[in-house]
Amino acid sequence: MEKSMNYFIRSIAVHRNGYLLASVVGIFYWIPMTWWILDLLVLEGLSIPWNLSLGVLFFRTFMLSLLCSLMSVVAAYPAVLLWRFSSGLSQKVLIVLTVLPLLMGLLSRNYSWIGLFSNETVNSVTNLLLFGKNFLYTPAAVVVVMTSIFVPLSFFILLQGVASIRQEQIDAARTLGVSDSRILLTVVLPQTYRAAMLACSFTFALAIGFFVTPKMIGGGNVDFIGNIILLYVEIGKFNKASGIGLLFLLVFLVPGTFVTWYLFRYRQLTSGR
Repeated sequence: MEKSMNYFIRSIAVHRNGYLLASVVGIFYWIPMTWWILDLLVLEGLSIPWNLSLGVLFFRTFMLSLLCSLMSVVAAYPAVLLWRFSSGLSQKVLIVLTVLPLLMGLLSRNYSWIGLFSNETVNSVTNLLLFGKNFLYTPAAVVVVMTSIFVPLSFFILLQGVASIRQEQIDAARTLGVSDSRILLTVVLPQTYRAAMLACSFTFALAIGFFVTPKMIGGGNVDFIGNIILLYVEIGKFNKASGIGLLFLLVFLVPGTFVTWYLFRYRQLTSGR
């Protein structure tokens, strides 16, 4: 009882400190930094081509990247749980099936999706699932393709979380008459939350730097910040490209550092290690 109470108190303290830290970062860093970037782009001439506002590009990059990272974690969970409750050959087959997409190059996967959406024979079936030629070159298509790229990465990060779950805990719960669904919700999933946050953070960090997939799958309609930086590099305006890249990095670097610190601090305080 005393151990459970100490765990509860430590959890409250960590969450309270986390919320306070997020507020401080947002008020004294994120908001002023964003305002400074907007002012710099207007006064220093770091204009965005195609008459797009910086706010739209930042918002699109942030929201679609966040959506891709969350969806990849959610999509990887069933495969990870299936691996955890399987054994022997089933686990090996699942690992092989997850590794196979990683052996393909990014361009190959993008062209495969374009061919899938453009193929009339395939469309007769995929249209039933709201996929098809009209689905290509839309934000939803970019999210689907980027999510499929990140699912294997999320799978292997979540794998570390479920691999640490001791079988004795599950057996003890079953001995007490707890149903499998309740074991999943109260024993298995809580021990994977840290791995899920790490997977989400890692895939989000990768997603915000993507520019090939948004360009190919989005058809120029769903450009990210990376596409604008690439455009400036191609036309030889390296100062503007580096300026936007540096400012974009500063916006996410410090908050990302604090999030990483919070995750490790949470583990240390709640586990006592």
